[in-house]
Amino acid sequence: MMSSKAFDSAERILYYVLQKQTEYVQFQKDHPFLEQTVMNLALYYRSTQQLQLSLNMWKYLMDIQVKLYGEKEMLIYTYKNIGVCLLGLGKPEEAEVEYQKALKLQELSIGSSPLQASDAELTPSQRDDLSQMGQIYFNLYLSAITNGKKGDALDYNDKNMRFNK
Repeated sequence: MMSSKAFDSAERILYYVLQKQTEYVQFQKDHPFLEQTVMNLALYYRSTQQLQLSLNMWKYLMDIQVKLYGEKEMLIYTYKNIGVCLLGLGKPEEAEVEYQKALKLQELSIGSSPLQASDAELTPSQRDDLSQMGQIYFNLYLSAITNGKKGDALDYNDKNMRFNK
């Protein structure tokens, strides 16, 4: 684990890079050039349990990605992480909304054929996609159980178990 001093240094470096990149793109806050640095800041804040700051960065990243890609599979990871932050901040209903967005994009990305294939018929990429589905269902389970929705939680857990054999 990095020391507090190293974390502080990492944060300063990331913000310095973001500041310089923002100047370079003439303060266009949703410029694609900023995408990776914003993601790095979001990950940094999440790793240090600064969930509100991480949430802010994930939402900022989402704005950049929606402009770049539209509502495409690139946003699955972003929506999942927004949900993680919201759940950690005690907002399970809002987290569930973000997880549902990730699930919808994942389902569109996968299509129906891997869902109906046997394990032997799946490619490694399809296995990864199905594992991602399981992770999303697990996150949905966590948000439902936190929110006291036991019926939904059981349903999500069953679906999670189906994808994570």
